[in-house]
Amino acid sequence: MKKSYLALLAIILACCVETPAGVTFIKLTPPAMITSLEAGTIDGAIIWEPWAALSVQRGLANYKLNSSDIWEGHPCCVVAADREWSSGNEELLTRFVAAHIAAINWINRALEENNSKLYSYAEQLTGLNRSVVEPAIKNMEFDYHIKEQAIKEVGEAFNGFELYDAQKWNSSGYSSIDRYVNSIIDERYIDNATKRTSANIPFWQNLCPPLPQPQRDMEMVRIGYIKGDLHHLPLFVALGEGFLENAGISPVLQSFDNGPDMMVQGFKMGTVDIGYLGIAPVLIYSINANDGDLEIDVVSQVNSEGSAIVIRKGVDKIRTLATPGPGSVQYFLALRAEDEL
Repeated sequence: MKKSYLALLAIILACCVETPAGVTFIKLTPPAMITSLEAGTIDGAIIWEPWAALSVQRGLANYKLNSSDIWEGHPCCVVAADREWSSGNEELLTRFVAAHIAAINWINRALEENNSKLYSYAEQLTGLNRSVVEPAIKNMEFDYHIKEQAIKEVGEAFNGFELYDAQKWNSSGYSSIDRYVNSIIDERYIDNATKRTSANIPFWQNLCPPLPQPQRDMEMVRIGYIKGDLHHLPLFVALGEGFLENAGISPVLQSFDNGPDMMVQGFKMGTVDIGYLGIAPVLIYSINANDGDLEIDVVSQVNSEGSAIVIRKGVDKIRTLATPGPGSVQYFLALRAEDEL
């Protein structure tokens, strides 16, 4: 059984951190970033979509850098699964990944066809209207293929920024970032979900066709996602289009403010089986918060890119930048781009 901790056993930094370039990073949730931009208490924010698009639509800020400008094609969100849970539910996890793949393929077709249902799902996830979510979606790419080499680059960068707890890293037994990343990526479920059946149809398509299937026995899966994060649109498409139902999955959803919260309050506390979250918190917290009770595997990618740095109207240089906090993809991108602020 997983241990219950009241304290956050992970990277613990002050809410305000001044970088070598003289930019002060402040930890805020995306809604608080919008409020702070409006109040003029921050100069800018690095934020996931659709919150960046919302700040621009409301006339509070302008785009300064898309995350693609900081690192083109950078990995962002992934699907992770609790290792202890998945070891006893391999077939169920394969069905989930199949539904996830079906959802991503549906999204990419919907973008080509300008299918209005896509924006309805985005509105449901974010609570924002189409005028915000439509341009926001265009700042990201949805793809289930895991960018292993790019994830290793992120891991190496974190090492350079000294974001891993040295004592935890030394006791982890990993001799290199390369071996560490290899140990937490498990592509078997993508392989099984895309394997062709005897009818030469990919398993995911056979399991999750466009039309509803006859009722089957349903199995509960606890799924975590980030509140209002448009990157996690495939989850809401899989729900709305019936892909999870076709896969025999009865989802119990749990939302979190950010990826670090999901790692500690979700996976570490044993309250989620599968989660949609950024690769950054997966990499950092699998070391820094792991006391033998936080072991997860990356089983699919969700998206690339999809975040942005916005600068408050009337400000010529960012001196105070809000981020979702240490251990987030956005925090890493902010460190990478601080000289351009």
